[in-house]
Amino acid sequence: MPELPEVEVTRIGLKPLLKKDIEKVVIRNYSLRWPINSGLPELLKNQTLLDLSRRGKYILAKFNSGTLIIHLGMSGRLCIVSADEVLNKHDHVDIQFKQNNLILRYRDPRRFGSILWTEKDPYNHKLIKNLGPEPLNEEFDAKYLFSRLRNKQQCIKNAIMDSHMVVGVGNIYASEALYAAGIRPHRISKNVSMKEVSGLVKSGKISVGSTYYMGPFYGRYARVLVKSIHNNFRENIDNLYRGNNGCVNFKIIDRDFPIKRSSIRKGIKFLDNPILVKQFRAKVKLLHHHTTIREGYQPVLHCDNISQSAVIEKMDREILRLHETAYITFKFRYHPEYIEVGSSLLFREGKTKGVGEVIEILD
Repeated sequence: MPELPEVEVTRIGLKPLLKKDIEKVVIRNYSLRWPINSGLPELLKNQTLLDLSRRGKYILAKFNSGTLIIHLGMSGRLCIVSADEVLNKHDHVDIQFKQNNLILRYRDPRRFGSILWTEKDPYNHKLIKNLGPEPLNEEFDAKYLFSRLRNKQQCIKNAIMDSHMVVGVGNIYASEALYAAGIRPHRISKNVSMKEVSGLVKSGKISVGSTYYMGPFYGRYARVLVKSIHNNFRENIDNLYRGNNGCVNFKIIDRDFPIKRSSIRKGIKFLDNPILVKQFRAKVKLLHHHTTIREGYQPVLHCDNISQSAVIEKMDREILRLHETAYITFKFRYHPEYIEVGSSLLFREGKTKGVGEVIEILD
């Protein structure tokens, strides 16, 4: 089944048809998930495609007198073809435009998709009006998701796949998001903590014309101005939301802090306010060590794009032995870094290896 990103890519791919007029509509099979309106060919004739939007997995094609609500179902596909394109067995609907003899063709082997016509506000349609927020919009954040999950008895995976809670999250993305957040998919929703939900929902956006702190670079941030953004289709956009990929063109404002291109690496952050952490607590398990670990030990910590020596300032036990777990206060040796509660870390020094999770930021 097409997931939300595939539906969004389809919508963007149909933009060449905007402002074009329909010559005729050919329907070869009216029997989709819901029957296609038998009067659709007459309704759409000579109409102009004015806008293409999306709500969840529904593509909304706005015309002069109404809107087509299109859902691709499990195997549906929309593609732009020429008039001489050979028909496929499962090509059920053709919308032919007057300009350039272009055809918008709907193909659906399983016929679980739908093409519905409405002359009213499509956002008040019965299939759309009760949908949850978009996963990339600002209203969908950890606070919202936690409030919706706290009284639910169903497993967390099924809960986030419910389109009334958040739209567009299918089986693949639900599994990947839960894996990345370290949450078992069969956990009961109400038992998932706010901290875990925060790891499941990352917030934020980057906007053209705004200034941010970029870094850190060896314990400092550089102030930058975002001049332009374009997405993976090389289209200029105003905002880059969480979960989106794109390219950001920025200008460094701090002239006294020159940055080499080679210094900009994977994991660099754009923040409204700079965050630098020198000391933090972590829950750590020792996986491999020949003797014991005590306060004052200095392993190399690896966390996200961080790789720096740190001193064990304090432990909740006198010594740490192989396969034991301890709560440890670490302090970076050279310069502060950006680190978050819930971040996973690996520390090693020689053959010594341990893993852990950041549980508290101290300074």
